[in-house]
Amino acid sequence: MTPGASYLCRYFSLAEIKAATKNFNDTFIIGAGGFGNVYKGCIDGGATPVAIKRLKAESSQGAQEFKTEIEMLSQLRHRHLVSLIGYCADKGEMILVYDYMARGTLRDHLYHTNNPPLSWENRLQVCIGAAQGLQYLHGGAKGTIIHRDVKSTNILLDDKWVAKVSDFGLSKGTTTFLCEVLCARPAVIHTNETELYQVNLAEWAKCCYQNGELDQIIDPSLRGKVAVECLNIFTEVAISCIHDDGTERPSMNEVVRRLEIALELHPRTKENNNCTERIGEIETSDSEQNCAPNDSIQYISGTIFSEINSPRGR
Repeated sequence: MTPGASYLCRYFSLAEIKAATKNFNDTFIIGAGGFGNVYKGCIDGGATPVAIKRLKAESSQGAQEFKTEIEMLSQLRHRHLVSLIGYCADKGEMILVYDYMARGTLRDHLYHTNNPPLSWENRLQVCIGAAQGLQYLHGGAKGTIIHRDVKSTNILLDDKWVAKVSDFGLSKGTTTFLCEVLCARPAVIHTNETELYQVNLAEWAKCCYQNGELDQIIDPSLRGKVAVECLNIFTEVAISCIHDDGTERPSMNEVVRRLEIALELHPRTKENNNCTERIGEIETSDSEQNCAPNDSIQYISGTIFSEINSPRGR
C-alpha cells in the first residue's frame, strides 16, 4: 500500500502521527489488544481529538486486514459505524485514525470496570444503535458486508452514548454482544482463579434459557428493574442470534424491530411504574408493566423468529 492509494479518506505521514501522539507516548494509550495500542491524539493543530490504532509489527493481523479495514470504512458512512478519518502506511507502519469515542467501549460499562453499570434503557438504546449499524452493513451498504466479530469491545460509545460499530475485517468470531449486555460477562468466562476452566457465554446463556433459569445469567444490577415482557423479548432476540443453525437466526431488520419493541415496553420512570418496588409480584392490570422478579426470573415462551433463507446465516 502506498500513499497514492485512492481511498476516500485522509493520508497521514508518520511525522504527523508522531506529532499527534507525542511520539507514541505511553500516557496517551487508551486501549490495547493483539493488534497493538490505541492512542488518543490530536490533529489539525490540536483542534480535533482522534483515536490512533497502531498495528505492531509482530501482530498476526497483517497487511491484508489493514487494507480491508481502510477499503471498507473509507466507503461507509452511518451514524452507528465508527468513522475512519485516515491512515498511515509510512516507513512500514500500519496505522488507522478514527473519530475519538469519548466513552470508550461498551465493555468498559458492563464488566471488568470501575464505571457504574449502564441502566437497562441505556443498554437497549446502545444495542439498537449497534443493530442499526449492522443492518446498514447487511442491506443498506453497497453489497452485503458481514462484520464477523460483533462483541462489546467492538461497540464504541461517543460522548452522547451513541453506539458505533468498529473493527472491520481484523478478526473473526461469534456474535455475542447481546448476551454480554444481558449478563455483564465476557464472551469467555474463566470460572476459577487459575483460569484453567473456561465457559462459553453463549452456550451457558442458551442452557439457562432452555431451562427457564434466566436468574442465573442476568446482570445482578438489573434485577427488579426490567419489565418482564421487555426482558423476554430481549432474551429471545439474544438467544436466536446465537443459534447454531444459521437458518434459525433472525435478519438484522428483525433484530432492530424487536429491540425497538423491547425499548417501548420498558418503563420510563419509577414513579409511573414502581418497577423496583414490586419485586416478585405478579400484576394483572393491562395498564401496568410487570417487572422481572429479583430472585426468580422466568422466561415466558414465545416464537423464535427467522427471516433467513440462506443456510449460511447472516
